[in-house]
Amino acid sequence: MNQLTQATLTCPHCQATEIILVDASDSKQFHQCMHCHRPYGVSKNDCCILCSYGDVLCSQVDQNLAL
Repeated sequence: MNQLTQATLTCPHCQATEIILVDASDSKQFHQCMHCHRPYGVSKNDCCILCSYGDVLCSQVDQNLAL
């Protein structure tokens, strides 16, 4: 069973925030905003949407799940 933790994403289009459950093994490349319904992807030089638009980096999620 995969462990999950919470992260908050901020939409780059409308600035709405959304709490999502993050699986350490999932490197999400795209997400659709629940407010404006526009999709967005990873920013240049980032590895996933969590690193681009999240309140925590994916490496921090990995560390939290290891505890």
